[in-house]
Amino acid sequence: MVRHYLYEAANCLLTTVTGASALKSWGLKMVKRCGAKRARTAVARKLAVLLLRLWKQESHFEAQSAKGVTDRLAARGNIPFVG
Repeated sequence: MVRHYLYEAANCLLTTVTGASALKSWGLKMVKRCGAKRARTAVARKLAVLLLRLWKQESHFEAQSAKGVTDRLAARGNIPFVG
């Protein structure tokens, strides 16, 4: 169920949400590069990693810090399809 909900959240982010975010812009680049299904899966994985990090640190989400977290994870190679 969690995988399904993450995938749906990624789908909503890429198609329905009108606000700008680093994750959304990254996901839209992925759509152009490798297709919608892979992009949704990659965004869902990024969301899962972000949520796990917030849970482990017992902290709250702040939009300014989210880009730094995903950039650090991408630099370490923990996020697939980064290029």
